[in-house]
Amino acid sequence: VSTQSTGHVARLFDCIIAKTAFKSKYEIFPRGMRSTIKDGPQEYPLWGAEEFQFRLSRVLWMGSSSSFDLGQETFLSFLNLFQEQKSLSLPYPIEGNKVGGMCILTSVNTDENWTIALKYLLKNLFVIYRKLF
Repeated sequence: VSTQSTGHVARLFDCIIAKTAFKSKYEIFPRGMRSTIKDGPQEYPLWGAEEFQFRLSRVLWMGSSSSFDLGQETFLSFLNLFQEQKSLSLPYPIEGNKVGGMCILTSVNTDENWTIALKYLLKNLFVIYRKLF
């Protein structure tokens, strides 16, 4: 898991939110490699453990959601709310924990499919940026 990459994605979306003065129950805290997202009183990390620990936690959790997965899901929910309220169409639709039909959860995913989901997420953010600015 590249914590720097998720930090950059958090910063990009936070900038979009700030420029559009969008208000919601969600709040992003772009802190580089330790970025988080808040859903009401709950705060979730947008970063994971080192690769070995991360893979091990996947095996140990046996499919249950980690706090990182909850952070990813919350990020998708926030992005989906934003695009719906701004009436933006995205190339990769967001439905629950999926973007473009690809699941964003690491605990139930292969590295390849998770990477594809992140690629779709980033492309959606790029489209939003291009449409609004």
